[in-house]
Amino acid sequence: MSERKLPIMIFVAACAVILSLLLVLALWPATAASTVTFSVGDDDFEFRCEVADSSSERALGLMHRESLPADEGMLFVYEEPQNLTFWMKNTLVPLDIIFVDAGSHVLNICQAEPEPGVPDSELTMYRSSGPAKWAVELNRGTCEEKGIIPGTIVSILINQN
Repeated sequence: MSERKLPIMIFVAACAVILSLLLVLALWPATAASTVTFSVGDDDFEFRCEVADSSSERALGLMHRESLPADEGMLFVYEEPQNLTFWMKNTLVPLDIIFVDAGSHVLNICQAEPEPGVPDSELTMYRSSGPAKWAVELNRGTCEEKGIIPGTIVSILINQN
């Protein structure tokens, strides 16, 4: 190979790598974000939440996360209202699981604790008290601290990236 061709080949290889990276970034699925606001009396409490709206995203949820910022959480979105059941498999952060009906009212809240090493068949199940269209997971104790209770009005704004 001549010394003249070597710089050209390096340039072509570098361009190929850069184009490959750009293609991967362009095709990488964007995670939607949402703003979930709970209206309690004269106060509104706003949380930035990741959106889990596919079955694979809902199955993964907040698993394997070692922490969750106080003003963040996860919003689980369902096409139709249904009775929901959650568990804490591989979830390391204690959570408030807030079930929200199609009318945008809190149905019920479950306080969930991590259960490391517990077999699937023995995990605690956390259920909605009726058909829910959404579930919101926040750090445990947030609902008590903010006064979020069943009947609280919830506003959900989903931003597509």
